[in-house]
Amino acid sequence: MPRFPGFAVLCIVAALAAMPVGHSLVSLLHLVEDPWLWSYANVAVGLLGFACVWWGLRRPELEACALGFLGANLMFTGFFEFTFALFARAFDVQPLVNPATGNVLLTPGLQVNEASVFILLALFLLYFANRQVRCTMIVWLRRKLHLETGNPTEPSRDRPYARIVATETLFVIWMIYAASLVTMDPRVLGPTHWFSMTVYTWFFIWPLYLTWRIRTIQVPGAVLRYAIPIGVLYWAWVETLASMDAITEYYLHPVDYPLATALTVAVAAAAIVLVYRGGRLARADA
Repeated sequence: MPRFPGFAVLCIVAALAAMPVGHSLVSLLHLVEDPWLWSYANVAVGLLGFACVWWGLRRPELEACALGFLGANLMFTGFFEFTFALFARAFDVQPLVNPATGNVLLTPGLQVNEASVFILLALFLLYFANRQVRCTMIVWLRRKLHLETGNPTEPSRDRPYARIVATETLFVIWMIYAASLVTMDPRVLGPTHWFSMTVYTWFFIWPLYLTWRIRTIQVPGAVLRYAIPIGVLYWAWVETLASMDAITEYYLHPVDYPLATALTVAVAAAAIVLVYRGGRLARADA
C-alpha cells in the first residue's frame, strides 16, 4: 500500500517534473512552420489529453487521478497554450521587451494568457459556489469565510475522479500562470509592487505548508490530488529563478539540450507510471 513519505514524494516529483515536459512540448510544437500542421498537431495533443481523462472515468480512484493529471497537462499544452499563441499571432501581438537589457519579458502568447486572469476569477467563483466541489483550498476558504454551501449530494464512490483531477490541475496551472504573468508585467504591477511581493511570498510559503500537511493523508488518490498543487507551486520557484537568470531554462530549448530534456521526460514518465501502478499494488495487497 503506498504510504507517506515515499509515495507522497513520488507524487510531488511527478507533478513537478511534468511542468518542464509541458514547456518542452510547446517549444517542439512551435518548430512546426506550417500553420495548419501546427494547428492540427496542437489539437491532436489536446484531444489525446481528453482521451486520457475519458479512459480514466472507468478506472479505480488512484489510476483515474493519474490519468486525469496526465490528460490535463496534455490539454493545457494542446488547447490552452495553442489558443494563446494562435490569437497572439492573429492579432499581431508584439513581445514585451525590457528596454534596458533587450530581453523579452513576455512573449505574445503569454500576454494573451495574462489577459485571461479575470475569466479565471469568474470561473473560480462559480466553482467556489458549487457544493459538489471538494477541493481542499475551496473547502478551507468556505470554512474561514463562513460561506458553507451545504453537504455535497454526490456520493464519494460515484465521483468522476479523472475529470475532477483534470479540472483542478488545469485550474491550478492556469491560476499560477496568469497570476505570475500579471506580477511580472511592469505595465500592470511589476515584480517590485507590494501585491506582487505578497504573491511571491504566498507562492513560497504555501507549498511548504502543503508538503507538511500531506503527511496526514492516507488515501493514495487523495495524496496525488494534494501533491499536484504542491508540485506546480514548487515549479513557480523554478520560474522565479529563471526570471532572475539564475538558471538555464533548458526545457525551453529541447533541441539545444536534448540529453537534459530526455532525462526530464524520463523522470516525469517514470514517476507518473509508478503512481499509476501504485493503485494496482494497493489492490494486490488488499
